Amino acid sequence: MKHKPNSKYYRKKADEAWAKQIRSVGACEICGGKGRLNAHHLIKRGRLRFRHDLSNGVCLCVVHHQWDDDCCAHGDLYAIEGFMLWLKDHRPGQWKWYRENKDDKRKPDWTYLDKYEELKGTL
Repeated sequence: MKHKPNSKYYRKKADEAWAKQIRSVGACEICGGKGRLNAHHLIKRGRLRFRHDLSNGVCLCVVHHQWDDDCCAHGDLYAIEGFMLWLKDHRPGQWKWYRENKDDKRKPDWTYLDKYEELKGTL
């Protein structure tokens, strides 16, 4: 069966390749933990233009992705603020990229197949 370039099949393949590339860091970028690593999108993945951009990802352990009270990507406002301060202090280039792109709502000019092909070449 032939899949269309913007099919769910290629979206899933591109998602998996993106997450694998982000997790290839091998440890949580905040604490250095190596267990249960997650690939976190800085700009929500629903903003398709940046869904598979490697600048849009950070490798986090499950604690810093969802559970830490002081520094967490998906916690209460205090924890999210802690995460954003960490990003600003430890990843200034990525922080700048985030600030420049977070309000960009343009549609992507690529297909999921394009992104999958691009990302699988980086693995």
